[in-house]
Amino acid sequence: MTRTAGLALLLLASGCATTSGRGETSPDPGFQPLGEYERDGLRAFSVAFDADSVRGAKTHVTRRDDGTWAGFANGRAVDMRVQDGQFVIQSSRGLMRVRVTELPEGGYFFETASFGRGMKVVEASECTPERCQNAAVWRATTANRQVPLEPLIIAVVSHWL
Repeated sequence: MTRTAGLALLLLASGCATTSGRGETSPDPGFQPLGEYERDGLRAFSVAFDADSVRGAKTHVTRRDDGTWAGFANGRAVDMRVQDGQFVIQSSRGLMRVRVTELPEGGYFFETASFGRGMKVVEASECTPERCQNAAVWRATTANRQVPLEPLIIAVVSHWL
């Protein structure tokens, strides 16, 4: 047996995930994304999410049984929870509190005093050039376009971590 074939068998036996040519983890057959966010339209910074997880090339965060979230976002270990009406994210960069405001015209405004950032977040089907100028745009992959807010927050702010 060649060294390459032996290594391939070892990886298969250990249950390791394979990666595609773009560096993404091979798809989990049980993962059915509700939406996707691409930072500045770049696939390299793309994450997809469902009600209980957020996944991308450098992001894998899942909801725990107690409703808090943990995993890696942008390659950093993170621990996240809702506290006092804010989304609180602890990472190696420190503590980030994200305040979310629903906008009357649709979409959200995510604001964090921790890093002095704010961002309008709009679903792609609601975009017009005026509405989506300087906004983070995400795409729903379900017909009703209703997604849980927590994984959407993680998807959008993961590149801030």
